[in-house]
Amino acid sequence: MFREATSDATLPLSKPITGSDGTVIHTIAVPKGTSIYVAIAAANYDKGKADSVETKLPGIYGNTMTFLGGGRSCIFKFAQLEMKVAACVLLRAFSFSKPDSGILWRKTGIMHSPYVIDEAKLPIVVERLRA
Repeated sequence: MFREATSDATLPLSKPITGSDGTVIHTIAVPKGTSIYVAIAAANYDKGKADSVETKLPGIYGNTMTFLGGGRSCIFKFAQLEMKVAACVLLRAFSFSKPDSGILWRKTGIMHSPYVIDEAKLPIVVERLRA
C-alpha cells in the first residue's frame, strides 16, 4: 500500500536499531512529501512461528491491517460501502418525507416496526426530484 506523508513526522521504532556507523536509532524522520510503502502482507507474518500467516499481532489494533484489501479483506466493509453508495444515489434522485396520516409503532418484543394507521406499508412518501 503506497502513501505519501502530508506533513513532517517522526516515527518511533518498537526496538532501537544500530546504524552502520554504530549509532543507536530510536526514531525515523519522515519529511513531508516522502513516498511510503506499507508491506501489509508482512504485518501478519512472524517467521518464528509455524502458522505465521495466521499470527495475530499484539494489541487491540493488531488485526486491522488485514481488513484493508486483497483476498483477506472484510466483506462487511464492502457491504457498508455498497449501502452508502445506494443511499447517495437515492438521496440525489428522490425526496423522502413522512406521510400526513399518523404513524404507529408495532412493539413485538425485540423488533419495533413503524406502520401507517390501517395500512400495512412503510410510512414514507417518496417523490422523484426533477433534474
